[in-house]
Amino acid sequence: MRAASGRRHASFPDQKFDIQELFADGQNIVMTWLWSGTHTGDLPGFPATDRLISMSGATVYTFDNNERLTGHWQITDRLGVFQQLHRSR
Repeated sequence: MRAASGRRHASFPDQKFDIQELFADGQNIVMTWLWSGTHTGDLPGFPATDRLISMSGATVYTFDNNERLTGHWQITDRLGVFQQLHRSR
């Protein structure tokens, strides 16, 4: 996971997350967000394009009774990212 994060940061050094909404329900917190970054470094199969790439997503964080984070689940629009990268060729 750390290696993937490092590759993503190297490919999109100006990346940022903008939190859109936070929702709490029992032991879960849901965060919806927008991500964007300029594609300045190569990704496997996608040479750098210098184009702004963006995606949306949601993350569900689960906590135990002591309010400790016990896990998370995430959904992202990776297909949209690949379509943006492909159009950049």
